[in-house]
Amino acid sequence: MNIRSLALFATGACCALLVTASVVRSQESEAGDPSDPAAMAAMVPGPMHAHLAAFAGDWKVEGKWRMTPGDEWVPFRGQATRQLILDGRHLLEDFSSEFMGEPFVGKSLTGYDNLREEFTSVWIDNSSTGTMISTGGANEAGTEITLEGMHSEALSGTTDKWFRIRYRITGPDENVFESYTKSTPDGEAWLSMELVYTRK
Repeated sequence: MNIRSLALFATGACCALLVTASVVRSQESEAGDPSDPAAMAAMVPGPMHAHLAAFAGDWKVEGKWRMTPGDEWVPFRGQATRQLILDGRHLLEDFSSEFMGEPFVGKSLTGYDNLREEFTSVWIDNSSTGTMISTGGANEAGTEITLEGMHSEALSGTTDKWFRIRYRITGPDENVFESYTKSTPDGEAWLSMELVYTRK
């Protein structure tokens, strides 16, 4: 390679580096500056995440459920462990019980999205292949978290069954979970399940 070729090569390499640097800076600008205070605040747990701490612990559960609003309540018992994970960003629950004479286990993951300003929850269990996803908010005191969503229901064969869940703190060692549904898409919501968690 002669001097002229070497010079052209060096000039081309410098241009390529400048273009690459410009693209990277542009991408960083579009993505936002991770050192920006607002961005930092959105990435770390905040006051709404603190509400989840009250639900952490080991619990014994007294529950009841019914198929229709006019049915008699069917009681059952269970147990649950809830723990904050990922530095307080999410609450993970492991639940176990017996449902209709069979072992029943489920898991939920609940958190708060700082950017969307809403709570999010995911529930899965061994009685369905579906995933229940819901979003919602809390009351001003943070003692109630209410979420709504749609899920698939094997019994009816529908893929868009409406539901609402509510977590209520009733004391330092007790909280209540409520599940609401509708008999028809445009019907009234009714309480289908209630679980009372008492700290062990």
